[in-house]
Amino acid sequence: MIKYFLMKQGFESGGMVLYPESICPCQSARQYKDCIKVLEREMKRIRKLTPTECERLQGFPTDLTKYGKTEEGKIYKISDTQRYKMCGNAVSSNVSKTILESLIPDQVNVMSLFSGCGGTEAKLDERFTIIGHCEIDKYAQDVLRFNHPNVPIYPNVVDLANQTDIIETRFDLLTFGYPCQDISISGKQLGEAGQRSSLVYQVVEIARKYRPKYIFAENVKNHLSVKHEAFFLRVLTAFSELGYNLDFEVVNSKDYSLAQNRERVFIFGKLND
Repeated sequence: MIKYFLMKQGFESGGMVLYPESICPCQSARQYKDCIKVLEREMKRIRKLTPTECERLQGFPTDLTKYGKTEEGKIYKISDTQRYKMCGNAVSSNVSKTILESLIPDQVNVMSLFSGCGGTEAKLDERFTIIGHCEIDKYAQDVLRFNHPNVPIYPNVVDLANQTDIIETRFDLLTFGYPCQDISISGKQLGEAGQRSSLVYQVVEIARKYRPKYIFAENVKNHLSVKHEAFFLRVLTAFSELGYNLDFEVVNSKDYSLAQNRERVFIFGKLND
């Protein structure tokens, strides 16, 4: 079903964005196919959201996903299809900024897993220094390389978990929006048996090995459903057994000055002193 929303000039970031009272439904990685369409009242036309508008709905800095840089150093424009996918898969920057800056008072080095286009860390203040990204998607890697030219990119979370001392710089905060494909209502509902969402246990091994002071995770609200709550509790237990005091909460992007109805569960943990 096509959903229509009124547009106007200037909501938070400026430009063509949704009316605050006309909240956009949750973006997905299939936005390039199942696009949300909008009704421009003044122009009397219907069109789909642009990649830039999708970025604004996630609270990204302007043009976060617009350019990429290859390993050979070539700079190029990212296709709209890939930009839609990255926006749909990402963590809303306003949400992660508010949570992390309120809970972490000190200067920290950040290691980002399942980084995507870098939405989790995109708006963090100067107290947060990114020392590494782990991302398998080629286009997301190129976006990260363009925006963070001096930050190493590790392509495989399994290698980080199984090999010793790959990450050379000490980090204090481990962020990870682990894959939701096996948990999401739009997926096959394989849960813990799926090959993607179960990669969170590789993160447990990385935390065991490097012992960061803080962890910060994100996933879909459906992780708390009857079908997947046992998996969620096992994830919490795994980190708790490493010595982390944990809290979790479902939050909605629309409560963080974003015109998107995007509910996600966030986990925050601090290592016992």
